[in-house]
Amino acid sequence: MVDVDAVANWINTCDGSPQNPTNVSRGVFGATVGIDRLLKLFDKYSIKATWFSPAHSIESFPKQLAKVRDAGHEIGLHGYTHEYIGLLSEQQQRDILVRSIDVLTKFCGGQKPKGYTAPAWLTSKELIGHLEEMGIVYDHSFMHHDFQPYFAPDASHGWVETDHAKEAGEWMKPMTAIKPSKVVEIPANWYGFHTSL
Repeated sequence: MVDVDAVANWINTCDGSPQNPTNVSRGVFGATVGIDRLLKLFDKYSIKATWFSPAHSIESFPKQLAKVRDAGHEIGLHGYTHEYIGLLSEQQQRDILVRSIDVLTKFCGGQKPKGYTAPAWLTSKELIGHLEEMGIVYDHSFMHHDFQPYFAPDASHGWVETDHAKEAGEWMKPMTAIKPSKVVEIPANWYGFHTSL
């Protein structure tokens, strides 16, 4: 799996500070030089991969991402500008998903994307429900297992976060039972083959 973050990752400054143009240049390198190198490597060994791309990368580097598409690789959803969805409102999350699905569907000749991975694997409690609602088949953001695919938990399970401002009895509660959604989870992990451009 490849994340084509390109410039999107660098312009998504979560703290609101301006971005260093040198970092943005790293994103340009990934989208131009990096894509070509990986395509050449994958072609040499007859490897087909999933390339998770922010919609911003597709709109900013369409000729480069067309090479990925035209080589027969899958292109999956990865936000719009690599935004951390856990920091966004539910409506913002939904708007980004709708726009990204539209961009990828048009780019792939009307074929709707099947997969999603959260930028930086930073998810939200609403994510799986949104993916399920929008017909996304699989996700690659959670770590309930290492290599075994499973159905991602739906939004009904939950936990009470520790809040030191409240009495301990208010947050000392077990997590509720996990119930599966209809979204297949292809587990994420920190030790598998995964690269970002």
